[in-house]
Amino acid sequence: MQREGERNLNRSFRPSAAPADYEARITNVLCPLLAAHDVLLDLHSFQSAGEAFAMIGPRDNREALEPFQRAREEGQLALHLGTPCVVEGWLDIYAAGIEQRGLPLTDEALAYGWGTNEYMRSQGGYAVTLECGQHGDPAAPVVAHRAIHAALQTLGMVDQAAPLVPKPRLLKLVSAVDRNAPGDRLLREWATFDAVQQGQAIAMREGGSVLVAPGDGYIVFPNAQAALGTEWYYFAVDSDRVL
Repeated sequence: MQREGERNLNRSFRPSAAPADYEARITNVLCPLLAAHDVLLDLHSFQSAGEAFAMIGPRDNREALEPFQRAREEGQLALHLGTPCVVEGWLDIYAAGIEQRGLPLTDEALAYGWGTNEYMRSQGGYAVTLECGQHGDPAAPVVAHRAIHAALQTLGMVDQAAPLVPKPRLLKLVSAVDRNAPGDRLLREWATFDAVQQGQAIAMREGGSVLVAPGDGYIVFPNAQAALGTEWYYFAVDSDRVL
């Protein structure tokens, strides 16, 4: 299975008057469908080893980056999907990454970080991403199937009570590191949610400089094969948010 066609569908996800590639044409079909509904459960898998988790959007706010007023509903849906972890902070660190690359934080640049969830929120709905596990994990489809049923129950769309699940831990993405050169390499085969301590070596640049953990936290989405100029791994910390 190939993740992308001409580009990543979960980038620049918004309608286009002149779609330039296959993904843009698909986006023009999907956007009206999403805008006509209230809730999205977005199913994904990831490249590295690691356990399944849910991703949610911002807390309620009226700021320019991603204004939102349905955080409680979104959090309740995430709580019932049965994953051991929930992660927040995607668009915040995407914006920080633009500035880190020395680029202007324009609306066009920021829109590249939009996926289906960001578009759903912009249309008044709410959305949760379920990362079902590693691409080839045979358990991932089971995680997805269970979560779909849990979502239907939580939303009152089937005549069953929402499942009782253990409270997940909540993490916040705080930074993303790009892979800049062919010789950039991770210092071990990291898995999503591997814990690291402040100062622990994570990766080495082609020129020999070592990248270390900026504090106690967790590695998220490590990708040894990341394309140059794209996200190589993320760093997350425990969140103080209450769902």
